Amino acid sequence: MLAKETDGIGASVERLIERFVDWQFTRRDENKFLEVTLRSGRKETLYRSDLISGAIIASIVERAKAMAIKRAIATQQEEGIREADLQLAFNAEYVENDIFPTTDITEDWLKLIDYDPENVVKIAPVRPISDARFRTTSGVI
Repeated sequence: MLAKETDGIGASVERLIERFVDWQFTRRDENKFLEVTLRSGRKETLYRSDLISGAIIASIVERAKAMAIKRAIATQQEEGIREADLQLAFNAEYVENDIFPTTDITEDWLKLIDYDPENVVKIAPVRPISDARFRTTSGVI
């Protein structure tokens, strides 16, 4: 259990928060999300952290909680949320969440992410390079 590896529940929660922040905000290939091509020809990459919201964080936590509850029911053991639960929920949120706008609201959507629609010629999702980001450790709270 993660709580046994650290100094109790509080330290475990802090450790999970630190890891979540690293997963979300580190600028690495697996966190690339959108490529925006500007009229000038320049391409800009948006990362998951550029598109984060409180709703997305809440959804990730709810997914992880659901995984822990299902496991507790199946195993009849109360273990809490594992680090693996949080990481799998994090990845699932971005894989399953339909964040791209329909074509009729693209202009409004671009404004929300601070792009002038007149300067953008293309928006394309960045495909994950590998499934390495789905590998997790088995820490448990």
